[in-house]
Amino acid sequence: MCSVNDVVEELQRTQDRYQYRVEYILEQLNTVQQVATCFDGLQVHSWPDD
Repeated sequence: MCSVNDVVEELQRTQDRYQYRVEYILEQLNTVQQVATCFDGLQVHSWPDD
């Protein structure tokens, strides 16, 4: 049986993994946008559009 501390630790790990993914995705998108500036008129689209 899981203790409350076990559940809290697992939720924290889940949150940490989610945060890592968000930061990784934003870093990759930023890199692609920077590279795109080398190509005149190239637009980078991400989904969903705001």
